[in-house]
Amino acid sequence: MDESLKKVPLYKKIIPWLVSGAILVFLFYRIDREQFIVSLFKADLHIYLPLVMFFILIWYFIEAQNIQKLYQYFGIDVSYPEMLKIRGATFLLMIINYGLGAGGIALYMKKIRNVPIFKSVGMFFYYMVIESGAITFLAMMGCLFTSESSVMLDRIFMLCLGLFLFYNAEIIILRNVPAWGFLRRLREGTWAGHVLEHVTLELQNLAGLPGGFGKARETSERGVYKVVVRAWHEKVTDSFLFPNLYSP
Repeated sequence: MDESLKKVPLYKKIIPWLVSGAILVFLFYRIDREQFIVSLFKADLHIYLPLVMFFILIWYFIEAQNIQKLYQYFGIDVSYPEMLKIRGATFLLMIINYGLGAGGIALYMKKIRNVPIFKSVGMFFYYMVIESGAITFLAMMGCLFTSESSVMLDRIFMLCLGLFLFYNAEIIILRNVPAWGFLRRLREGTWAGHVLEHVTLELQNLAGLPGGFGKARETSERGVYKVVVRAWHEKVTDSFLFPNLYSP
């Protein structure tokens, strides 16, 4: 690979650090600084900090593996080391808002694996339903094994049970719903006609004939598509669309 392609501009290296700093400022600017300092002196930091760091690291490694397996489950090959980097780059976004962090991961996957944004959104929706079900299950176990008993705990247990059943029903529906429209694209991947459209546009760009516009639509017959691309030179574009007709 050309070394010039590997070189990252300085501003692209600085901007992530500036954004990270802005996120930390956003998280702490409303906190009473004096009260925060007093709390630090009163806390057992020699116990608290190691435990927090241990929890963060465990969460980081497990979450990265879960997301990697999620993409693999839907047929997208991404390695665990790659996902560790992506998860690390979006870690602070996840702290502010889980959906925001998931959006950051979706953007990374669009860039490095060309995974459609909406496909990643659908996968994360499925993942968060499963995660929510697991959280409600742990809450139920906590209510069952606590030594205390109260009306409030009973209500919390019933609420968690209801949510647990709801999330599991949602998972069953998502796994068995007929593959129509968006769900079909999510399950089966993109159309062959859509691939043909983008390959043709890219070949035109490489040939010095930038097209820029293309559309692919399915028909009532499976495997038959309507593909439209902008062509500056008809025969050149035809040779990309129908290479067998122009092969020597």
